[in-house]
Amino acid sequence: MKLRFQNHVVGAGWVFVNRKSTIVNDAYADSRFHKEVDEMTDFKTRNLVCTPLLDANDNCLGTLQSCCQWCKLDRLLKLLQDI
Repeated sequence: MKLRFQNHVVGAGWVFVNRKSTIVNDAYADSRFHKEVDEMTDFKTRNLVCTPLLDANDNCLGTLQSCCQWCKLDRLLKLLQDI
């Protein structure tokens, strides 16, 4: 399945453009969240974390994003940032 989104939506696109990590505790309450992905995949996103992958010149090469229903999001974000 190939999915494309505008770069202002929460998660990978927003983090890529802004080069800032984000924690979203309630995805459906965040106006940047793209709920159409859930509709296509039959998955209900409750929360997510996303962090940019930056090179030595602060260029964003990509992002890491994860949804976790049972873990502490701040710890998950720290783990992703340490990768």
